[in-house]
Amino acid sequence: MKKLLLSVAFLSATFIGANAQAISFEASEGFTLGDIRDQNGWAVTSVGENIFSTTQVVTNELSSHGDYSFKIAATPEANGQSATVVGGFYSFPSVAFNSIEFDIYIDDEGGSDYALRLADIGGAEAYVAAIYFGYEGDMNTLTGNGPSTIATEVGTWENATWYSFKIEMTGGQIIYSINGEVVQTDSSDGISGNIDHLRFVHDNFNQQFGTGGAGYIDNIRINGATFSVEDFASNFSVYPNPATNVINVANSADVINNVTITDLNGRTVKQVTSGVNEAQINISDLAQGVYILNATSNGKSFTQKIVKQ
Repeated sequence: MKKLLLSVAFLSATFIGANAQAISFEASEGFTLGDIRDQNGWAVTSVGENIFSTTQVVTNELSSHGDYSFKIAATPEANGQSATVVGGFYSFPSVAFNSIEFDIYIDDEGGSDYALRLADIGGAEAYVAAIYFGYEGDMNTLTGNGPSTIATEVGTWENATWYSFKIEMTGGQIIYSINGEVVQTDSSDGISGNIDHLRFVHDNFNQQFGTGGAGYIDNIRINGATFSVEDFASNFSVYPNPATNVINVANSADVINNVTITDLNGRTVKQVTSGVNEAQINISDLAQGVYILNATSNGKSFTQKIVKQ
């Protein structure tokens, strides 16, 4: 690693159970495309007085679950940093932490370090556990215990590749797994197991070198949470897709209240009130390209990409 990495992480505020949380940055979870700042309590790096990074965004460019993910990219207003401090931050009520699972994809060959860190800001230790992705392709874990930390190199990562990670705290141990394989086990003695802060960050060296790299995170699950949106989404069908003149949206389980179509810049181009199980939308007047269709039924939302030919 070219420098000591001091940050990372992320997480959502969708409560599925007493201590379980899940997030995939979908419209059905209350997220919209664009700047993540102030979305569901998310904060981003400050780059000046009342000036904030605008390149930490919810995107539909890439995802491992659903249609959206969280993207962190170079911040033009900031230079390369000595630590991983540029990105998105989330603070939530401290929970009894058992595990976190998440997917990550980094497409950056320009020299940036990335990180995911779990922290107990309210406790004695700031850093509880973290995974760091060095610009030279090394992966490192870090287990915190007050001012003492244990850093261990656990492997390498390939550019532009999805990885699935899991961090567990059980039986006096912190266990790190990559793609289902345990790669590191550390003692959790002296660590409370309460987590109240998550960060997903980079050091902005891609901006300094002008390479424009980015990282994506998706499919976050804390304490074994699952995505109830999956069962809901299975009731929907959208056809034909691609389409030229008309697109049909059907819900086999409930009536469709509204259908909204937005372009990739987040601008609404169609909005239809339905009230039936199958809605038909005329898209003949839209320009050719990719759009995002969002349908709501009984307070829940379904999102899918559509292509206008």
